[in-house]
Amino acid sequence: MELQEASFVMRINICIHRNLPPRWYIQNFDMHATQMIHFSYHDGEHHNSLRSKDDDCSGPAKPTVIKALKEACGDVEAAIGILTAEKESVDHQISHDELCRPARNSYENIKK
Repeated sequence: MELQEASFVMRINICIHRNLPPRWYIQNFDMHATQMIHFSYHDGEHHNSLRSKDDDCSGPAKPTVIKALKEACGDVEAAIGILTAEKESVDHQISHDELCRPARNSYENIKK
C-alpha cells in the first residue's frame, strides 16, 4: 500500500525485484514518459532501494542510464532481451574469430 501511495505522490512507476520471477510493477503512469525506480524485496517483509555499485550513498541515488533499458523505453523484459541478443552476438563473434585464426605452421615447430 505504501509503495502504491509513493507512486502517486512522487508521480513515478516502481519495479520490485525478487529472487524469483516475476517482477512486480506498480505502473500508474505512462511507462515511456515517467521515471521508474527499482526496489528489491527480501524475505516477504523488507524492501531495499537499489543503487549502482559506484554510488557512494552520500545522498540521493545517482541516476543510472542503462542503454538497453533506454532503448526498450523502460521495459525491463525487453531490455533483458536486448542484452541477451548482444551477448549472443559477441559470443558468436568470439567463436568465429577463434575458428578463423590462422593455424601455426607445424612444420616450423618441427624444424626447431
